[in-house]
Amino acid sequence: LVVVVFFLRDGVANVTSIGQIRQIRQELRDAHDGSVLFRWSRLYRLFRERQLQVRLSDQYLSKLRDGYLGDSNSTAEWRRAQQNLKRLRDRASAMGSRFAVTVFPLLFQLDEGYPLQAVCEEIEAFCRRHDMPVHSLLPAFLGHRAESLWVSPLNQHPNAEAHTIAADALYGFVVSQVR
Repeated sequence: LVVVVFFLRDGVANVTSIGQIRQIRQELRDAHDGSVLFRWSRLYRLFRERQLQVRLSDQYLSKLRDGYLGDSNSTAEWRRAQQNLKRLRDRASAMGSRFAVTVFPLLFQLDEGYPLQAVCEEIEAFCRRHDMPVHSLLPAFLGHRAESLWVSPLNQHPNAEAHTIAADALYGFVVSQVR
């Protein structure tokens, strides 16, 4: 059994590029407007940083949504990822192996209003249309406080707890695919 873990960033171009990280860091530096208020008022500084955080999060989420659900220019990387998934499926089959996909959600706002639900559903629908058993890890993560699943506040990769949740959620799916 070959199980591919498909993370939501995998189908979108330039969401983790060094250039984008530099741009975000520059925006964070620019937010420190050098004003007397920013220098001396914790409340003002907190407000400005929260305002920037919301704007950057909204931009990032929009880019992810557009990468799967947008126009043909925006979805070019997703179409390439689809072809890669089909090639992997075919290669596994040629080697006598079964092939399955696991959708790993972005660990952010893990509540009933999950902002990338439609993206997860798009990936799952693609897999089903192309005879790829698929298992979304989103239900296993819903209800958890996202920040508690990160490596650190500056690194939103999944920590040990998140990997344990994923492994527990995957176990039954993998067993069913092996049988």
